[in-house]
Amino acid sequence: MAQDGGPSSTRRLAERLGVSPQYLATYRNRLLTADLVVTPRRGYLDYAIPYMREYLRAFHDD
Repeated sequence: MAQDGGPSSTRRLAERLGVSPQYLATYRNRLLTADLVVTPRRGYLDYAIPYMREYLRAFHDD
């Protein structure tokens, strides 16, 4: 999700990860329950924690 400039399409996430949409949905639900992501609109996910995307991008080069 950090690769995207804003909310991430769940379809594209599944493709990037090489998993089925059903498999992704399992982890999507876990992340929603843990309040780590939000669904700004149907079929999209975004970080619930402010500046999480920027933080992950800053440390991705490791």
